[in-house]
Amino acid sequence: AGTTVTNSYIGPSTSVAGDCVIDSSEIEFSIVLERASIEGVGRIEASLIGRQSRVTRADRTPRAHRFVVGDHSKVQITP
Repeated sequence: AGTTVTNSYIGPSTSVAGDCVIDSSEIEFSIVLERASIEGVGRIEASLIGRQSRVTRADRTPRAHRFVVGDHSKVQITP
């Protein structure tokens, strides 16, 4: 409930909690916890995104990312 997904791909074995924002990104085999935000990131695989975390794109991204991100974290992808 309350999650917004735009221009994105949510793949198999992915769980997205409430009040999240996923925009212009791909994610699969992952867990996204409450109020997390993933924006402009190419592809995320086999990852855990913690509560109120923010994952955004910096200048350029590799083909895939793997994360274990704790609660209230901020991640910025760099080249």
